[in-house]
Amino acid sequence: MSAATAPAAVPSRAGHTGVVGALIAATAATMAMVALGGAYLAFRYGNGVSFARDSGMKYNNYSAVIIVFTLILASGAAGWGVMAARLENRRSAATGFGLAALFDLAALNLLYSIGYQLGFSVDSSPHATMVYALFVAGGIAIGVGTLCSLAGLALSLGGHANASTKYQALAVSVGQHFAGLAWLVPFAAIFLKK
Repeated sequence: MSAATAPAAVPSRAGHTGVVGALIAATAATMAMVALGGAYLAFRYGNGVSFARDSGMKYNNYSAVIIVFTLILASGAAGWGVMAARLENRRSAATGFGLAALFDLAALNLLYSIGYQLGFSVDSSPHATMVYALFVAGGIAIGVGTLCSLAGLALSLGGHANASTKYQALAVSVGQHFAGLAWLVPFAAIFLKK
């Protein structure tokens, strides 16, 4: 007679909850940005709607491109933080997430400076209203990426960045990556097509 053996323990999926939540929130934010970008392009190039740019509108393409590069650097730094957390290197994880937060703050500063220099107010025309809506939504997405990076920084500084919390670090990175992707919508809609 053989002795009865207990079934193998099923691994816990609790760590995946944060990643799934971050993916759902990031997907919803990206969908909202795409909807705003689509509405902007539909109004701008639709038939029968006067949605042309005013002559006094000034766009700084250089700063917009720098925001794209800054967010790429922030995503890379967040990925660095995740890798360091998986390797249980707390200092390197803190450095990666801290740099990601600093890059995000730099992108928010550039976004503010672009909005300040536009040369029109939000209520001056339908075009201006859509531009400001895209800027505000992009700023919110970048702000959420900043909060995700700061959460990763707190996680690593608190000594919790290790292999057992790799899914929380991954959720931070997912939020950061989608913040960068969300900025591509207003960038493409406003600055690429003139």
